[in-house]
Amino acid sequence: MAKTKTKTKKRKRVRRDAPLDAEQILQRENVAASRDMPAAISRHVNTRRLLISGVRDSITPRRSGEKARYELIIPKDAVVGLPGRTAYRMAKPKTRTAARNATLEGFRPGWVNQIFHPKRSSVPPWAQRPASRGGRSGEVYWGVFPPEERAVYYPSGYPWHCIGKVYAWNNASASSWAWWGSAVLIGPRLVLTAGHVVPWDASSWMMRFVPAYYDGSSLLGAGAESYVSDARGWDTSYYSRLPDAHDMAVLRLYEPLGDWFGYFGSKPYAESWTGHPYWNLTGYPAAIASAERPSYQLGIPVDQAEVSTDALDLEHRGDSTGGDSGGPFWGTWPDGFPYVIGTVSGGEVFTDSTGKVIKDTNNCAGGNAINDLIRWGRTNWP
Repeated sequence: MAKTKTKTKKRKRVRRDAPLDAEQILQRENVAASRDMPAAISRHVNTRRLLISGVRDSITPRRSGEKARYELIIPKDAVVGLPGRTAYRMAKPKTRTAARNATLEGFRPGWVNQIFHPKRSSVPPWAQRPASRGGRSGEVYWGVFPPEERAVYYPSGYPWHCIGKVYAWNNASASSWAWWGSAVLIGPRLVLTAGHVVPWDASSWMMRFVPAYYDGSSLLGAGAESYVSDARGWDTSYYSRLPDAHDMAVLRLYEPLGDWFGYFGSKPYAESWTGHPYWNLTGYPAAIASAERPSYQLGIPVDQAEVSTDALDLEHRGDSTGGDSGGPFWGTWPDGFPYVIGTVSGGEVFTDSTGKVIKDTNNCAGGNAINDLIRWGRTNWP
């Protein structure tokens, strides 16, 4: 009797190492803190400080008026804050090792609550109009893919309070910052942002990171912020194609905010995730609440991941506008931790010879390059 062949239907392989989708996250219960914050950390983050640096002469406080009012006469070249020390782009490592593709773990202190779905907030009446400037001058975004799906949220609990606003000065002694962007804690004293947020070419520069920024200050306490001591990014001078794919930077903080409040992990992007609505985009765009409250959009798929050496230009149709730059593009995995796969870098519009738009997209920088940069920061900046 002759054997007959029977066709078996191939099952589509499902990648096990994949983040949760929006429905799975909604089913998660929040995780309460297991212990109190250490007293020393609590005192620090709840104390407001005025930091003055670059002073050669002594500063003497002077009481004036009938009430207890004190004033400090500050020399012209003094800096209110802590200026940065070094900021430059590095050559990428040429050797590829197995460790480069490994996951970098996140961290949540025992005294911090884990919140899977944050409370929504609102746009206050005084912030109905967009801020006059959004992030850094010259930023290019496609913008909003109607309808506008970003929502304002209250940044309380891990991981939402790890995302914050970063201010940049291209002259550290100036009375005010020059631009702002978004950023996220990614290590014990490490922050991830977009490369174009950093004032690389300034001879005297300063940056200040405020996690859980909300209506002018951090929800974590008056002292829960830090100036930036150093900045690093990959050398992008020889990348003529897909510059957005390499638009990333890590910042070293003077204060170990990541140890106090936790930080995100990171993963290199996998092709099997393309087309799945796993990703969240969070930041401080001028177009939402005048950048005084954070916004988020959930369930964004990556439409295409374009390769540029070991970096990826992650194209998506999430909403991004000025001020979002440097915000994390991230998902939540079954272990409950958030992992960054990219940082918001910009957008692109492609037209044909008649000027008709044939492709429009917003972009995030990712790939092995972002994991390598974060690993470098965690290793070299304890």
